[in-house]
Amino acid sequence: MKKQKLSRDSVLNNFFGRPEIFADLFNTWIYDGEQVIRPEGLVPADRLLSETIGNSKGFVKLTRFRDIFKVYRDKDATYIMLGIENQSAIHYAMPLRNMIYDALALLARVRQKQKKHLALKDLKHPDEYLSRFSLTDHLDPVITLVVYTGSRPWDGPQSLHEMIKFPNEKLRRYVPDYFINLIVPVKLSEAQLAKLNTELCEVFGYIKYAKDKDLLYAFIRQHPKFQELSYDAVMAINVCTNAKIKLTTSKEEKINMCQALIDMKQEAWQDGHDSGWKDGHDSGWKDGHDSGWKDGHDSGWKDGHDSGW
Repeated sequence: MKKQKLSRDSVLNNFFGRPEIFADLFNTWIYDGEQVIRPEGLVPADRLLSETIGNSKGFVKLTRFRDIFKVYRDKDATYIMLGIENQSAIHYAMPLRNMIYDALALLARVRQKQKKHLALKDLKHPDEYLSRFSLTDHLDPVITLVVYTGSRPWDGPQSLHEMIKFPNEKLRRYVPDYFINLIVPVKLSEAQLAKLNTELCEVFGYIKYAKDKDLLYAFIRQHPKFQELSYDAVMAINVCTNAKIKLTTSKEEKINMCQALIDMKQEAWQDGHDSGWKDGHDSGWKDGHDSGWKDGHDSGWKDGHDSGW
């Protein structure tokens, strides 16, 4: 049976979905590198967000599917909903898209609390009956990070306000804004990369320097983890940079990127050498054959002509 090729989204979801990678990304961008979110406290959440919205006059079912979605719980009962959206292409409605994702996640939490109140019959105030949500209820934060690994510079909007054309600026303050947390590896500084504690540093660094071989090789030499990268990490590098680093079928395999690049350079040299030798051989043989045939033909014709004449 032929092995099915994983899509780019599947490869990146596998990599970013690993608890230690997921936690490292959020700790770096939310907590400036402080180890607040622990991998062991992450619990996979339902990626399918579906809610029915409406009233007695009609209903609409709104359904969305997230790339990666997890819930973080710690010993102090902290509850945070965390999501990652992988983008290989620019989505020009990303702020609105993320707003819907996050709103559906919050609405799901409201529904949970409403069901609990209905079961306990503990709502006392008339206004609480209306919403089935009490004065003391609260919602937990939902945070989404957008990781853009496309080749073109991101030129899309990064907030809802950037998507809206205001007839006059007085209206702007009355329209709630919503921004995206955008991460673009090629734009990361060395200081930002240094705050990453997992092989996410090596993956982002490879993406950042992929188009400059000298800077890429220097970065690889400075990071010993490249001598033992995971299968998932190298797969992520391949789909994001078209690196074509060879892998076996074993996901437990560790890849030495330094050796892999040496092998790739040797293969490229050998291919170039073989191709050049063949082209030179073929060209030389043809030129020699054509030249010899012409010289022989001209000389024979001339000798025969002169002698017969």
